[in-house]
Amino acid sequence: MAKKQIATYLGPNKGLSIVGTHMYATSGAVNFDDTETTCIKATTGNYYSYAYIQVGISEVSSDNVFLRVYLNGALVFLHTVGDTQKIDRVTPVRVVIPPNTEFKVTMTNQDDTVRSATVITTGRVYDA
Repeated sequence: MAKKQIATYLGPNKGLSIVGTHMYATSGAVNFDDTETTCIKATTGNYYSYAYIQVGISEVSSDNVFLRVYLNGALVFLHTVGDTQKIDRVTPVRVVIPPNTEFKVTMTNQDDTVRSATVITTGRVYDA
């Protein structure tokens, strides 16, 4: 019988959790306004990951919000949601994260209204 692998939940924005060939990270509730705010920031190990990044916004509004994904400081994905009531219909962002790479997910509101979001990253890890 295969030995079960138990994961330890690190908590919101505490880094990546690795369970066998799977990884995950969660931001918890993060308030953001017109200042770019980091939701998740972590560095991969000696593996690469095929990851999904999913966002949830707590309030319906007509604000424009921006989701950005960075790899080693380089912007690799920018998504603008023109109406936050549509945020739950946004297809998860899919990204390949290379070995030993810092990845960061940020949210920004177009105006100075404070909004709250959660970001969850899940994926598979593969040997480098």
